[in-house]
Amino acid sequence: MKLSEYKKHGVIILTILAFSTILFGITGLKTIAAVLLFFELPFYIILRNWFNEDEAIFYSFFVGIGAYSAFVYHISFFTGIKTAIWTTFGLLVFFGIIIKRIHPNKNQGQTSQSQDSLKHEENLGQDQQPSDN
Repeated sequence: MKLSEYKKHGVIILTILAFSTILFGITGLKTIAAVLLFFELPFYIILRNWFNEDEAIFYSFFVGIGAYSAFVYHISFFTGIKTAIWTTFGLLVFFGIIIKRIHPNKNQGQTSQSQDSLKHEENLGQDQQPSDN
C-alpha cells in the first residue's frame, strides 16, 4: 500500500471517529474505536492476504461481527469475558501474522484492475515481434 493510501484510510477513520464523537459524545467514540479495533482489525489482517484492500475492509467488518463474537462466546466458558475478549483478539492477530508469513501476497496494494492492466501490457510486449524491414 502506498503512503497516499495510508493517508486516505487515516482520514476516513478520523472522520468516522469525529462524527461519532459529535453525534454520540465520548461513548460513541469509544464504541466506534472498539468496533474498529476488535471486529475489523484482526480479520482485515487475515483477509488482506486474499482480497484487495477495499474488499478486505468490507468483508472483515461483517466476518468480524459474526466470528469474533462467536469466538469470544465460546472462550468465555473457560475464562472471564474480559479475558476472552483479549485472548480472542491476541489469537486472531497472531494467526493473521502467521498467515501473512506463510502466504505472502505478491500483489499487495494493487487492485484487480491494475493487475489486469499489467497482464495486458505484458501480453502486448510478447506479441510484438521485431520486423526485418
